Amino acid sequence: AGEALSSNFPTTAGAFSQSLAGQHDGFVAHLDASGASLLHSTYFGSSTYDRVLDMAIDPFGRPTLVGFTTSASFPTLAGSYDTSFGGGYTEAYLTRFTSDLSALDVSTFLGGNHGDSAECLRVLGNGQMIVGGGTYSSDFPVTNGAMQGVLAGGSGDQDGFLLSLDSSGQNLLWSTFYGGTGHDAIHALEVNAQGDCVIAGVTESTDLALGPNPAQGLHGGLTDAFMAFVHPAGSATQLMDSTFFGGTGEDKGQGLALLPSGQIVLAGTTSSTDLPMISAGSSRYWWLLAPMTMLSVEKNESIAWRNPLTTRFNSPTSFGSS
Repeated sequence: AGEALSSNFPTTAGAFSQSLAGQHDGFVAHLDASGASLLHSTYFGSSTYDRVLDMAIDPFGRPTLVGFTTSASFPTLAGSYDTSFGGGYTEAYLTRFTSDLSALDVSTFLGGNHGDSAECLRVLGNGQMIVGGGTYSSDFPVTNGAMQGVLAGGSGDQDGFLLSLDSSGQNLLWSTFYGGTGHDAIHALEVNAQGDCVIAGVTESTDLALGPNPAQGLHGGLTDAFMAFVHPAGSATQLMDSTFFGGTGEDKGQGLALLPSGQIVLAGTTSSTDLPMISAGSSRYWWLLAPMTMLSVEKNESIAWRNPLTTRFNSPTSFGSS
């Protein structure tokens, strides 16, 4: 899945859309196991500008995508959670296709009356869909018992958001803001064996809510990466643990992976020459780096290996070119 500006992007017969709708559409394509044959392919988007930022496949083989759109003409599906454009300059969306890409199965807006963007997605075994991102909207939908019920960012600053829809895509199960008085966004999401959400992203906020014993309790620089554990229970959410990670430059958390042991790999970008480090010397660093090869590189990339719910970063290292 990705984005297309080409009017001749390859689509297949019976696809949901075989023509470019705007200046910048999303696409989904399905290849066979050899990569030699295109099985299904479709455009999707509005009359203006749309972006795809993450995708997951549900237990029935249906691709689910999240991102943002700039238009009320974005294709939604009657009966989905919210089919009304909020009026902001961007609106987050979640779209699920049938497995053959012939039709929408769910398509909903996720947002309020300012800018919103859905940036990460996980689909659980029961079909429940969990979405993280960023929002400038004070009226972004949150549920009773949210760990943060109001937008904390000041004028022009966004907070992260984390929410879940049920498998039908019709009902909001839980939703919360997460952020401080600066600019915050959630860029990566995983769900552990206990059902807790592990999130990572970027924060300018020195007052971001942290856990009781964070690995790094002070905001280090211009922006820091953060990592947090969020426990959902019914419509409520609880912050279980959270920490900053960064130096005196600009740092951003962009990727997460959970190891079978329960440990967490955090990867991202940094311009900090004083990023917290532990001397390298083990080949395991390169094994840990392998799942992160799809991350974009802004300056240098960093990686940290952390024990969950403890105050220890085991093996941070950085790598990158000039």
